[in-house]
Amino acid sequence: MNILFMTSSEFSIPCLDRIIRSDHKLVGIVTHPDKPKGRERKIKKSIIKEYSERNNIICLNPVDLKGKEFIGRLKKLNPEIGVIIAFRILPKEVFTIPKFGTINVHPSMLPEYRGAAPINWAIINGEKEIGLSVFFINEEVDKGDIILQKKISIGQDETAGEMQHKLSIQSPDLLMEVIDKIQKGDITAVQQKKNGFKKAPKIKPQHMIINWSNTALDIHNLVRGLSTSPGAYTTYKNKRLKVFKTKIFDSENTKGNPGSVYISDLDKGLILNTGKGMIQILELMKEGKKKMFIRDFLIGNRISEGEYFK
Repeated sequence: MNILFMTSSEFSIPCLDRIIRSDHKLVGIVTHPDKPKGRERKIKKSIIKEYSERNNIICLNPVDLKGKEFIGRLKKLNPEIGVIIAFRILPKEVFTIPKFGTINVHPSMLPEYRGAAPINWAIINGEKEIGLSVFFINEEVDKGDIILQKKISIGQDETAGEMQHKLSIQSPDLLMEVIDKIQKGDITAVQQKKNGFKKAPKIKPQHMIINWSNTALDIHNLVRGLSTSPGAYTTYKNKRLKVFKTKIFDSENTKGNPGSVYISDLDKGLILNTGKGMIQILELMKEGKKKMFIRDFLIGNRISEGEYFK
């Protein structure tokens, strides 16, 4: 089948690789326009555009998804199925062009965690599993009929970055199974439940703040849910510190007020009290600096027991 792929994320590359190796034809890739980056604000090609050029695939970079020229070019590609992963909200004029419709690969067990940040929120909320859902696009975001799903476990210390990689690697099998079913006319899509599920809105600055009055487990989940990006943060002596890796030192007992330093030692590391339990910081980053292991950080920053993180 002729497949049109729409994405702006590196997450989709294993799926693109699989399609190229299959008997199907990747007729085009749609991604974001190139944007200026760096201090000199030079235009830089996106990862997806570079990928399309390496593989000699037509790449479209529309500003306006409803533009007549863009719609005309899509129709000329004659796609039979559209695939979207981590892209913009598609207008009906686009997702109805492919003969058999457009499908989305979403990293959650829909209807749970509809939205922009499903992996982050699943980990922040302490979920033990997440999943992949392939569904037909309609005019409501993430609410189309589900074709196929797969549950995937989350390790107690796995980060959002690690889970994104795991899901990215496992998504091609599910996607190709759905494409093959569509080609054979062997599809049974199920309507999603309308309510009673958790949402996954875009991560905002207020979601990134570590509240030391929370439990050690909740703080640990926040840190790994926002690692490697955008990162949970705290402040120490009015300086912002992003925390990327932690370990629960004690899940029940505390030895001081929330946010106070219990241990600061080059060998034992940095351990803080929380609202319930104690947590060990393993990796962090000062504003404008590189990520550091806690031992390296403590060598250059003297932190005394009893001081506070806020």
